[in-house]
Amino acid sequence: MKHFNKVMAIMIMAVFSNTVSAAQVNTYHGGDNRLLESTTNYKEGRQYGLQTKWHKNGTKASTGNYNNGFPDGIQTSWYDDGTIKSVINYNKNGDKHGLETRWYRVKRKYHGGNNSLIESTDRLKKPISRLKKEISRVNSLVQ
Repeated sequence: MKHFNKVMAIMIMAVFSNTVSAAQVNTYHGGDNRLLESTTNYKEGRQYGLQTKWHKNGTKASTGNYNNGFPDGIQTSWYDDGTIKSVINYNKNGDKHGLETRWYRVKRKYHGGNNSLIESTDRLKKPISRLKKEISRVNSLVQ
């Protein structure tokens, strides 16, 4: 049913794009019109302005601006527990521009003092090798 709602939203935009200059389209998780999945704005048939998406638990999944159908500016996403997942910057042409930052969940298992197995999740870890690659990439762009 979720797929049907998305298809319907696209069909509505296609049918009315010749007469409606701007519209906001909402999609819902499960198609029941109660749990909002996304809000997308359109201008002259193309994505324009703020787009926001939510996880099924109601926390924000992502947000970002669009211009003429392309991402424009900072696009931010979060894990379903609310911790940040990524921040990506786009130029006005929809190309990635500048530093792209992603955070990864890292699970570790270790034994406690009484041989009990303990599992923990570090939510905001970024591998050092990834940081080094990003620094090298940014330095090459600056030179």
